Amino acid sequence: MELTSLTYKDWNLVNQALHRDLKKRRVAVDDKDSPNDLRLVIKDYPYAVDGLEIWFAIEKWVRDYCSFYYKTDEVDQQGPELQA
Repeated sequence: MELTSLTYKDWNLVNQALHRDLKKRRVAVDDKDSPNDLRLVIKDYPYAVDGLEIWFAIEKWVRDYCSFYYKTDEVDQQGPELQA
């Protein structure tokens, strides 16, 4: 348990997001002309291809769902649900 605790002490979901992880490992690069502004360096890499498709689908769903209830960022930050 201690080893696991030490390993994940500095873990951060934002830094481990799939698209950031792929860029950090140089498997993907920023590209404004590509879908989702990201281009894979290795075209036939199933983990990246399928993973990104799922990642961005979930991201879109969450954004759409949240924007239904929260019309602006200011409302998001002041909402009682997030202040609790």
